[in-house]
Amino acid sequence: MTYRVKRVDRLPSVVDENVVYVCDEYEIAALKCACGCGHTVTLLLDDGHQVRDVEGFADISPSIGVWDAACKSHFWIRQGNVIWGRTFSEHEIRAAMGEQLSRHLELTQLSRPWYKRLANWITRGFRRQN
Repeated sequence: MTYRVKRVDRLPSVVDENVVYVCDEYEIAALKCACGCGHTVTLLLDDGHQVRDVEGFADISPSIGVWDAACKSHFWIRQGNVIWGRTFSEHEIRAAMGEQLSRHLELTQLSRPWYKRLANWITRGFRRQN
């Protein structure tokens, strides 16, 4: 299986095999799981994943963990080729998803204006005291 990059204005409702759709405007990408289960994987590009076009072939980092599907696949895509990773335990999956959520929340907070971040910080401080 070899993945190619296709830049789009909007992600399609039906994702083809072997294609990584990249929407730069919304900083999102989508592809079918490499195991063949048919699950569509969505990557948030502003949240850690990067998709590069290497002469038309996809190069994605970091690895892709498909932990919201029954297959629980884990793989990298390098120059279009799938490189399989080890299977994660349920504990490792929960920890990795927690780290990803924390990173996402931190990035979301940093993109807000300073006065909204300050108000949120003050509100959290009052909640902790009660």
